[in-house]
Amino acid sequence: MSDIIKVKRGLYINIPTLNPGEFGFCIDATKRLFIGEENGNVEIATQATADALGGRLDTAESDIGTLETAMGTAQGDIDTLETAMGTAQGDIDTLETAMGTAQGDIDTLETAIGALQGGGSTVYLSNATVSNSASADITIPEGYNQYELRVRAVTPAAAVALQMLLSSDGGTTWYGDTNYKYTTETTNSSLAANTYNGVTSGGDAKIILSDSLSTSQNQRSNFDIRFNNFSGSLNPAIRADGWGYAGDNAATFKCSAVLHVNTAINKIRLQMASGNMTLIYTLYGIKESA
Repeated sequence: MSDIIKVKRGLYINIPTLNPGEFGFCIDATKRLFIGEENGNVEIATQATADALGGRLDTAESDIGTLETAMGTAQGDIDTLETAMGTAQGDIDTLETAMGTAQGDIDTLETAIGALQGGGSTVYLSNATVSNSASADITIPEGYNQYELRVRAVTPAAAVALQMLLSSDGGTTWYGDTNYKYTTETTNSSLAANTYNGVTSGGDAKIILSDSLSTSQNQRSNFDIRFNNFSGSLNPAIRADGWGYAGDNAATFKCSAVLHVNTAINKIRLQMASGNMTLIYTLYGIKESA
């Protein structure tokens, strides 16, 4: 009769430290098998442990699949949000265009009323929306005694002043150096009554129309600018009246300026002292009655 080789057996919780080469089998539900070695017990894989490991792998694969599905859903949500943002921007652009069209209609009506009332007539010339641009270059056509530029919803990228330059060659070059003389005053709600912030120059490379403007979309500024002597018979003269915000304070701006050169002007440039800006402008020509 063959010899029967028996190994130690018992519950998993009671397994002892086996001698090197000695087997130990767990007779409980775990059915785990161990062999002793110098550093302690080493488990030997059985079908039960292989099945348990396979189950954990299946669970991990399922978790990975769930994560990938969630990531796909999140990407879909991001794409939907980007589409919605693009649609919203389109709606804003459409609204700004509609505002410009409405302003043009108002201007046409004002021109008609002026013609009916007699005297000088105001003629609509051009209108544009400037979005996040470093400057707004506006062509001045010939044939008018004066010009009026209405600038609305000025929003700079940086809290700096609005400036103006003039050109007599269609914007190829701009007058600079010490050609401009001006005085500009700003009053705002943080100042005491009858006081103001002022800046003057007897010779500057640009005209400063305002103090530092607010960058907030809810605190935009507006300007009405009148131009005289642009035909070249006299030195060009400018008067600007503004209202809106200097920082977080309600403000008004007043500027009187001249170009100290006897020349005809056919282009003007609006720009911030630094950075880009957004605004809407409308240009009118004024013909005085004979």
